[in-house]
Formats: sequence, structure tokens, C-alpha cells
Amino acid sequence: MSIAVGIYRQIPIIALGYYVPSDKHVEGTYSHLVFKFKFKQGEDAIKHFVGLTREIFMINEMDEEPFFVATIPSSTTGKSHKSFPEYFKKLAQSFPIRNSTSNLLYRTESKQPAHLGGSRSKAIQTATLSTRYTNKIKGQPVILFDDITTTGNSLKAGVDLLLNDKAIVKLAIVMGQTKRES
Repeated sequence: MSIAVGIYRQIPIIALGYYVPSDKHVEGTYSHLVFKFKFKQGEDAIKHFVGLTREIFMINEMDEEPFFVATIPSSTTGKSHKSFPEYFKKLAQSFPIRNSTSNLLYRTESKQPAHLGGSRSKAIQTATLSTRYTNKIKGQPVILFDDITTTGNSLKAGVDLLLNDKAIVKLAIVMGQTKRES
């Protein structure tokens, strides 16, 4: 089940499901799959998200024109999300992904993770992110990914950076949209 989170600068932001932090250790929940994906704790999580993403790609006709993928990097400089390379490798078996092993975005300086009290502001995200391969992505389609979003500000900062480098951002996809229990 995908959730339309919103539109930013005419780019659809799609969550593949809701992430409830209090359920992250509860076997069988969607939140547990997101947690396992985030920390590469199971092939089943990667397989699940590849299946959901394939559906989104087919609906958006991403099987024809080659495109780049980018992910919002970890809060720590030099650290990367563990599951995204394998996830992209599997997607590249069915879709024309041009850079399944390298990220277009990187963190220029570490920031405190938001779940540990760090700022969720778009300004902080923008100030600590940068793009790679700007000459290759100019005029090229890009799909932006993140593992979990709460405010959407990291995705918005990523979209802004890619658009500033003249990439054509087609979609932003997040594995889990944070939903707090009432």
C-alpha cells in the first residue's frame, strides 16, 4: 500500500507505508520491515520493498528511459544506508537504473540524527548535503529515496539540491512515513 505524502515543487512524494516507531521491534509489522531495511537485518525486508517499488515504477512508466537514483544519506558523514545498494541492484534487474552502486548525494558534515533530538529543519538538511556527478545528472531523470521521513524536510532538501543541479526529479519515495500513535 503506498501513501501519497504530498507534492513538493511539482514532484510527487510517495511513502510505501506508515512507520510507527513503537512497533519497530514487533515481528510482522510494517514498521518492523522498515527497521530491518534501515539496518539491513533481513533479506525479506529488501525483497518486500523491491516489490512495492516495482509497482510504483510500473505505474509511473519508469521501465523505458534510463534514470539515476539518489538517497538521502545517513546523518553521519561517510556513513551510508546499508540496504539501499542491494535494493537498487535488485531493481536494476528490471529497470534501467544508471547508478545502482553509487549515491548522487552525500553528507558534507555530520549532524545529530533527528530521532535523537537533532534538528529536522530543511535548512540544516540543505546545509549538510551536497551532490556528486553534477555534470552527469544535468537534464537527466532522477528518483530520490529515503528510508524514513517524519517532516519530509530531508526529501525536500534533496529535491532542491538535485533541481539546482538541473536534474529532472521524477519522484521521491520513502519506505516509511512516520505515524505517531495517539
